[in-house]
Amino acid sequence: MKTKLGVLAFFVLLVTNHAVSQSVNNYYLPQVANGTYNGGSFRTSFVFFNNTSSSATVIMSLTNDSGSSFSVTIPGLGTSNQFTFQLAAGASRTLQTDGTGPLTVGAAQILSTAAIGVSGIFTIYDDQGGFLTESGVGNSSPLTDFVIPVQNGGNYSTGLALYNPNATASYTAILLDTNGAELARTTKSLASGAHSAFFVTGSGQLFPSVGDVQGTLVIQSTVAISAVVLRQSSTPFGFTSLPVVSKSSVKTSLNLAQVANGSNGGGSFRTSFMLFSIASSTANVTMELTKDDGSPLSVTIPGRGTGSSFSFALQNGKSLFLQTDGNGSLSTGAARITSDVPIGATSIFTVYDVGGNFQTEAGVGDSPALTQFTLPADLTGNFDTGVAFFNPNASSVTVTLRFMNTNGENNGLTPQVTLPAKGHSAAFVSQFFPGLGSVQGTVAISSTSAIAAVTLRQNSDPFGFTTLPVVSGTAPGTTATKTLLSQTQTGVSATSNTTVDKTLPSGFKLSGTISGGTGSIVTAQSGSNLYYGIVLSGKYVVVLPAGTYTVKVLFSPVSQTTSIMSYSRPGQVPVSADTTLDIAVPVPTLFAISGTVSNMAGIPSSAVPELVLTTNDNSIESLIPITNGAYQGSVPAGSYVVSLQALALASGASSEEMNAYNIGTVTVSGITTANFAAPNLVTLNGSFNTVTPWASLGGDVEATDTSGPAIDPFAYLAPPRTSAVPFLKTALSYQLLLAQNRTYGVRLIHSISGSNPTVALGSIYLPITVSTVNMSGNNSYNFTVPALPGQVTISGHVTDGTGTAVAHVSVTASTESITGASNTGFAANGTTDSSGNYSFNVLSGTNYQLIFTPPSPTP
Repeated sequence: MKTKLGVLAFFVLLVTNHAVSQSVNNYYLPQVANGTYNGGSFRTSFVFFNNTSSSATVIMSLTNDSGSSFSVTIPGLGTSNQFTFQLAAGASRTLQTDGTGPLTVGAAQILSTAAIGVSGIFTIYDDQGGFLTESGVGNSSPLTDFVIPVQNGGNYSTGLALYNPNATASYTAILLDTNGAELARTTKSLASGAHSAFFVTGSGQLFPSVGDVQGTLVIQSTVAISAVVLRQSSTPFGFTSLPVVSKSSVKTSLNLAQVANGSNGGGSFRTSFMLFSIASSTANVTMELTKDDGSPLSVTIPGRGTGSSFSFALQNGKSLFLQTDGNGSLSTGAARITSDVPIGATSIFTVYDVGGNFQTEAGVGDSPALTQFTLPADLTGNFDTGVAFFNPNASSVTVTLRFMNTNGENNGLTPQVTLPAKGHSAAFVSQFFPGLGSVQGTVAISSTSAIAAVTLRQNSDPFGFTTLPVVSGTAPGTTATKTLLSQTQTGVSATSNTTVDKTLPSGFKLSGTISGGTGSIVTAQSGSNLYYGIVLSGKYVVVLPAGTYTVKVLFSPVSQTTSIMSYSRPGQVPVSADTTLDIAVPVPTLFAISGTVSNMAGIPSSAVPELVLTTNDNSIESLIPITNGAYQGSVPAGSYVVSLQALALASGASSEEMNAYNIGTVTVSGITTANFAAPNLVTLNGSFNTVTPWASLGGDVEATDTSGPAIDPFAYLAPPRTSAVPFLKTALSYQLLLAQNRTYGVRLIHSISGSNPTVALGSIYLPITVSTVNMSGNNSYNFTVPALPGQVTISGHVTDGTGTAVAHVSVTASTESITGASNTGFAANGTTDSSGNYSFNVLSGTNYQLIFTPPSPTP
């Protein structure tokens, strides 16, 4: 499926990838869930943020319990078990599975070329799609020997999710009670890439014969495996995650950055503390609680009395489970736990309603003290994100915050918080940065001395908390992209080195959300002027001058990903300032269509053949795969031209994208059956030459069916009528399979090198006046590349209306008047540097058109 934007302007840009030796960072999420169950569904959100100054390539791979590929659908990225994307310095991205299909669980491994923050949130919805609860998990580094707290009984069950990124593991699980006595032991295996999730006790679980228990579970594995604790509440149904604790830990001082106890009139909070031995000798432990102002926070712990400091001894294997009583006025603070030998500790703050009934809870693990760290922020829908700070130092500290949007752009505000010695503070991002609106991004935090912190993610309806870890390090971020308009300079003569400076005027932003479908492009048209922008995560932005516009959206229906439609919003949209326009696209009724496609012998199934149905007004295009000569799909009502495409058709040494335009028509207004015949295929082949000293870097040969309609410059969609085959620089020949008894216009697009034989100068294309060939049978057509002139330099300086240099402006130069080379065009491009300067070489020629395209604000 192809789309067109604006008046057809031909130019070719070649992106050269240079291999760079980079370290790979591994991250592991041991629990991923997606799909429906009896009563609701699960979805998993993957939260990524790049808190470095380098861009990152991120690859996320999913596997199921057996270690096989685990495919999910992520709106905007499609359906796969592996997703690859770029994450610019300071940028962030949240991806969520769609929750469709039967419930499947597994794990995720993430590889990144830069150190990034990675978290997962698995969310539970009811059968109407309403939010119920969610639980967050951070990266879990593989370990060979670790301990988790276990609390099974009453409303709670403790589970464990394991993921093995290494060779097959044999692990032994040892269950201990609070006195360190062994209750049960078992040994199991976990295949490479496999996932396993289970409750510690209960029928069909790890220890089926053990009932209610408090204590610890020790895991000893032959290879390092990744793990996370899953604590389930039965009424209401929900999960809380907790980190595991390595038995090799040497930490004797731990920080729990959020403690809450008492009533606020609408319910109450209690905090549970789980402490457990990981050393062979007795641990002498002290837990000190402090308020926001650093003074002692007094609580009552049944069986331990009332106070702000509690001391106890933990012998080898022993554990303690303590909970505050929830009485008194609500107080918040933090806990500092110290020991003379390494120990493990986590806490859980639990929310109860006015009747004392459990509502929700969130786990808080040990937070390392850091001077610079980053946390993800989500202020969309019912969500807000908070952060809890704890200053373990003996003197006060100053904490500075910066908010960056998903593109890594700073909003210019730097609120500060002063934390007294032993002090605590918790607040929402929306309080630190009033007026942010519905946004996602990150908060970069710097402190004058090391402090502990934890992310507090809240859903307001129904009320619930999830905690996520913060990640060490901050990105500097960038200044928000200016709202500038593209400019075009025509008639540029470049027969010698030429300077072209350009000032880019300011424009306005037309932006908003797309609902009802998955949008990909939005355009605004005024007369013959067309401005367009992209859609990301349901939001769009178009930069344009003042005027009145017709707005169109290219989208896919939410119920189907094989159709793409254009929708013109009724009425005109006046723009004289930044304007918000939310667009609800229509939900089409789909009708089943099926039939056969005969004469497919010449097109192997490996070529991925598809029917392409395009409405006569070019407003709808649907793709339907062909399998064994039959097709079946669903499309909106309409009158369609039917074409055939095969995007991976082996043709000689290359893989051709073949399009056979108009093999029939069909009108769909209900369930429809229609049969079609693929055309007979014939071969067009030929060769072409290079011209010294220009070396080939490869390119394409295109053949366009001349019976197709003229291109509408304002249409998003058009039936496919161009076939293309790439060629390598080592093979200056081509072969295309085309429909017999059709006439085609042929064109060569040839990337050539400049003075450096490995770097592209630009691309020539010929002939400008397209030659036609009749394909009544096999035919040949050879291209003759004329002698090419020498190269000259086009350079200049790009500024905005205030005279400030503009970086990252794409400058494209194209001409059909190359010196001494008739019927041949040329295109090349460059980009402005941080000082607004650009310079690149072109072939000598006249009547160059230069297009200056500034970086666009992203939604």
